[in-house]
Order: sequence, then C-alpha cells, then structure tokens
Amino acid sequence: MQIPPKRLEQIIAMYHPECRGLLSAVVERDYARGMFHFPQTPCTTIPVEHTTVLEAQLAFNQLMYAAFSVWAWQGEFGRIISPQEYLACMKEHVVVAECAMKFRRKLPPNQQYVGKITQTRVLEWYGTYHVHLNVEFAERVVVGNAIVAFVTNGL
Repeated sequence: MQIPPKRLEQIIAMYHPECRGLLSAVVERDYARGMFHFPQTPCTTIPVEHTTVLEAQLAFNQLMYAAFSVWAWQGEFGRIISPQEYLACMKEHVVVAECAMKFRRKLPPNQQYVGKITQTRVLEWYGTYHVHLNVEFAERVVVGNAIVAFVTNGL
C-alpha cells in the first residue's frame, strides 16, 4: 500500500523540517520500503562529506512510524487502530527499544536512496507488541536490526 502524501506528511510532522527525509513509502504486510533524501547533516558546524548515523536513525524512525501506521490499521497489533488514533498515540506508544546499524562504506549526503525494513518476529506480552525488524538502506550500504515496542494498553 502506497501511503498517501498527506498522511505521510502527518506522520513525519513531529520532526523539524530539515530532519524530514522520507519522501514516499510503500508498506506491505511485513515489509516497508521508503525513498529518502537528507541534505548534509544539520548537526555539525563543519560540512561532513558522508551521511551520518544520525540521518540513518532518522530515516529508520520515519519509515518505521509509516509502516506501523499501516500495520496498526490492518489490525497487526491486536485490533484495528485508525490512522487518526495512531497519529495521536505514536509519539508515546511506539518506542525504539533497540537499534544497531552498520555502515559498510561511506554514503554520500544530499542524494536520494531507498530504505527497507522487514519484520522478522512479533511478540505480544501483556498488550505490548515487540516487533523485530531487519533494516537496510542504499542497497545494503547500511544494514542493521531493531526491536520496536508498541504499547497498546490504554488505547
């Protein structure tokens, strides 16, 4: 499912404009793919000629929030959660518990690249869903894995 541009804007609206890199996203049952563009890192006072782990983490977070919006709407987390309800709860109920990424080589900044996340396992424990994900960006230049907790208690 292609996420409509307006919904995508709503999902990444919590980020400062210079930190919004997700341009588009397609989400399937256990897989998501996004197109990204980040300028040179806004976090250094001197230009850095490569993408940093900060941009990789921002890219992962944005694609993960987009994927979870579709998975929640499809009922993957115990019940159907509407897009509006997800937008209201995502900042406090979706938490990156663990994330590790490895750069295999330098990734030039200020270019478009594709990022992917794939579910490898989902565990439910007392209303909290622990979603294990494989992560890759720019044709496996950046690879990693993550565990994201979605706390559905109280929704």
